[in-house]
Amino acid sequence: MHKQIFVNLAVSDLKRSMAFFRGLGFEFNPQFTNEQGACMVIGENIHAMLLSTPFFKTFVTKPVLSSTGALRLEDVKGVGLLLQIANKSMLMDTRQGVRLVDACTHEKQRAFMAAQPK
Repeated sequence: MHKQIFVNLAVSDLKRSMAFFRGLGFEFNPQFTNEQGACMVIGENIHAMLLSTPFFKTFVTKPVLSSTGALRLEDVKGVGLLLQIANKSMLMDTRQGVRLVDACTHEKQRAFMAAQPK
């Protein structure tokens, strides 16, 4: 299975940032490059997306205080919601009111549940 890694980085001046990284020998994928962002090729399956700061902010999630103790991260567009509780994580589509992904568990969540009294 091939895995792709894309890291989003905010830059204040996209053209200047591209010139800097070109000077270091990096290339850009024109298929995923426009005036808002540029796809810098780091390796065969590794890319850095240089995004203008206003465009970058559309990809950010914000933490929201929860009275239940759950970790809530809402996307700034108000569509996605990541909920993390002690035993699992869920990704919700808040507009449709459905769970997109349910019961995702990290090794620390599994260890927490295994340590709970039966």
